[in-house]
Amino acid sequence: MVTIEFEKNNCRAVAYDDEREIGICNFKEDAGRWIITHTEVLPGYKGSGIAKKLVLCVIARAEECGIDLAATCLFARYVLET
Repeated sequence: MVTIEFEKNNCRAVAYDDEREIGICNFKEDAGRWIITHTEVLPGYKGSGIAKKLVLCVIARAEECGIDLAATCLFARYVLET
């Protein structure tokens, strides 16, 4: 079963299949906002919506904390704009 966890101290959201890390969405904190810099899912899991769930996890946490969000990661930018 795939689970998504938010790791603020590591500036990322992580997808796990049981205990195996299968995807990440990294962000950096800059001038009071979070900037999503990279999203990646292992090849065997691509196309299953995990990358989008990772980005949405970071978006939800930013909204909960009242933090502005931007993205240099093209996939994350697409998710933010749709």
